[in-house]
Amino acid sequence: MKIRTILLLLLVSQLSYSQNEELITTIQELQDQKKYDTAIVLTDSLLAIDPNDIEGYLIKAKLLSCVGITQESITEMEEMLKTAPPNAQLYYKYADYLNKLNQIHKADTAFYKAYNLCVGDTQCSNIRYYHAKVKLKLQQYEENEAFLLECLAKFPKDFDYLLDMSHSRIVAGYNKEGLKYAILANEVRKDNRALNNMALVYNLQGKHKEAIAIFEYLVKMEPNNYIRKNNLGYSYVSAGQMDVGIKYIKEAIEGDPSNSYAYRNLGLAYLKMKQKDVACQYFYKALALGFSSKHGPEVESLIEKHCK
Repeated sequence: MKIRTILLLLLVSQLSYSQNEELITTIQELQDQKKYDTAIVLTDSLLAIDPNDIEGYLIKAKLLSCVGITQESITEMEEMLKTAPPNAQLYYKYADYLNKLNQIHKADTAFYKAYNLCVGDTQCSNIRYYHAKVKLKLQQYEENEAFLLECLAKFPKDFDYLLDMSHSRIVAGYNKEGLKYAILANEVRKDNRALNNMALVYNLQGKHKEAIAIFEYLVKMEPNNYIRKNNLGYSYVSAGQMDVGIKYIKEAIEGDPSNSYAYRNLGLAYLKMKQKDVACQYFYKALALGFSSKHGPEVESLIEKHCK
């Protein structure tokens, strides 16, 4: 009798597993077709079959986010954490999700919980690396640097850690350190992103000729990379070659009309040429495209100073 009961339970479990697999496949197909509402209903069915299905909670959170129901999507992630035993990877997924939704203070807390549960240098360093990105958003530069240095102490030749350290130091205003880590990253792997950081520092140091040489090379290598083209244009503007600089910045905007930084650069170019009215139009456009949330309050300050 006991053997028959065990076999029956195994059969039910297998049927449930098979049903779940079929549902997940169907949900993914609906998601690919952008039929989010139907996919959400099926995900509820999935969770009704197995309320402890971690993947079900993750799928539903993503679907709710796709239809703009942000708070409910976060609630699903939190239900997942209540259901599962304490787990570093799940807290990491939750923290990363919050970060993508720009809920950076909640992400900050969640990353600490993930790190407290991590096991092994690889997992712990990975969590610290992404937590450092949140610290940069929060402008907590000392914590950002400390976390990246912790990662580099364990993996000193990791390209991504070196590149992020370069970017972080530049953002924090430590250009010499930013250049040092960009050069180290480029030594580990020849990569255009490291060259880009080197050129950014050269611009900040007034070495516009060096910056232009690098950005010319990058634009040649990546002609459809409009961020690089914008940077090249700004380098020329900084060097006083206004016509060439404006030409490249406008090409960058034509390729990517949502690039708020390019509009900021165009505004600065016209401000240098003492065409304040034109400059202000571009500053307002940069602001409308969300410059402040991505890059800080600089454009608002420029508007306050020159456009009111």
